[in-house]
Amino acid sequence: MLCHFKAGHFTPVLSLPIMSTLVIEGIFRRITPASCGNLKFWQTPRWSVICLQGRMIRLILAMVVLVTGIAAAVAITLCVTGFPEDLRFSPKQEYVYRVPFPLSIVIKEDQAGVIKPPNTGANDKFGGVCTALVIGPEHTGRAEIELRLFGFIPVRRVVVNVTESVEVIPSGHAIGVLLATEGVVIVGHVPLRGMDGKQYHPAKNAGLQAGDVLIAINDQKVSKVDDVERIINGLAASGSLILKIKRNGQVLHKEIEPVVSAPITGLKPRAMLGIYVQDPTAGVGTLTFFDPKSGVFAALGHMVSQPAPEVRLESGQSRIVEANISGVEAGSKGEPGEKIGTFRPGSAVVGTIYKNCRYGIYGQLQQEPPVSEYAKPIRIAPASEVETGPAEILTVLSGNKVGRYEVFIERVSPQQRPGDKGLVIAITDPELLAKTGGIVQGMSGSPIIQNGRLVGAITHVFVNDPKRGYGVLAEWMWQEAISTDLPKKAPEGISGAFLVLRVRRGMQATLIAC
Repeated sequence: MLCHFKAGHFTPVLSLPIMSTLVIEGIFRRITPASCGNLKFWQTPRWSVICLQGRMIRLILAMVVLVTGIAAAVAITLCVTGFPEDLRFSPKQEYVYRVPFPLSIVIKEDQAGVIKPPNTGANDKFGGVCTALVIGPEHTGRAEIELRLFGFIPVRRVVVNVTESVEVIPSGHAIGVLLATEGVVIVGHVPLRGMDGKQYHPAKNAGLQAGDVLIAINDQKVSKVDDVERIINGLAASGSLILKIKRNGQVLHKEIEPVVSAPITGLKPRAMLGIYVQDPTAGVGTLTFFDPKSGVFAALGHMVSQPAPEVRLESGQSRIVEANISGVEAGSKGEPGEKIGTFRPGSAVVGTIYKNCRYGIYGQLQQEPPVSEYAKPIRIAPASEVETGPAEILTVLSGNKVGRYEVFIERVSPQQRPGDKGLVIAITDPELLAKTGGIVQGMSGSPIIQNGRLVGAITHVFVNDPKRGYGVLAEWMWQEAISTDLPKKAPEGISGAFLVLRVRRGMQATLIAC
């Protein structure tokens, strides 16, 4: 067998070790005793020693060829699989890609003239084949190249796209994320057992749904979770209650009959509605960047987790607001740290959220945040420009002052499509390590800058090594930002009590039954 088939792909590279072994076996088979049967002296002790030595030499050479073949196959396979299927560049930048023998690069299509072969003579001779690829586009365009084995076996097709460079303003400001601008969020139902021993479902019967925002009870405004229990206990004697709720941007009124629950160990009977409620705060994060021209923003670098599967961060109903960092709990091995942020009623609305996805939250700014370390726009680096080495992040450790801190990009994962773990980052700044122990919760979205370009944002911390964590490439965040539908409607104001935001397990808050 000289080739292998796996998952529909022809991989002749893996056949090299097997082929090499067969060749060596064929060469040395001629000196075995069986091939010397007509010789009268082959049975002598001396000839036995010679034959034994021949077998040893044959075995050693076969092993050497086999190991060399395996090493070459592994190297070529890694080269092929590590070569991206989609290369993205900006004009007036030059990039060089080299591939080892027996691989070569064939230029299939380049009408825009974005590829500059390094050896035109060799390319003319072999019909466009080269072992190095120079991309030096002067303008936008598209090209296609192909990786081939031994010059004629195609192993990978690669698309080269050259697009205009994009400039944004990196932020690093602390933000509070609100699921709603007022009231509390209903995140689920709970059945109640009444004083008569029967089971009741008042919330379900009233038509309440997970994700509804409870604004008022009998015209008494609800600002925080504690208000719900207080108002219910004060009005329970009056019979049924009228709940004012908001659902998908519409204000509705629902009538509900409170149930006096049977006494539970340690608790007295009390009137309840059979709902789980949560403050609308989702937690503290970091604003990554914004476009001063369109007002689109990106933050967090990962999705805001919902308290229940039925609850969704409604487009246009959720906000980001200015937050102050009042403290930081340093992380340690096995115990991630966190930022503690606060905001008060009337805090300025920074923006309205219109998208909550795997790569962060996106929306429309209502006002630009204060000027940070980078007052002017900088270019978003495509993945092809990001490299391992020193970089810096922008984030807030106290108040609302954005600081610059040194990091090191340990790994850049080749990604042909969007992913949230394209970078591995290590914190190296002594001041940041002393205050936080590394990456802490609430640092998600902190922009990563390398060589004056925005390359990504912090997304996750390694629980067992808080000095290190993952980052998402800025290129993917920009793609999500420009694909966000941004209506021009002005946002609502913020109301409510003083709130303390603590980042706990996916930005979820404590649930309370009422």
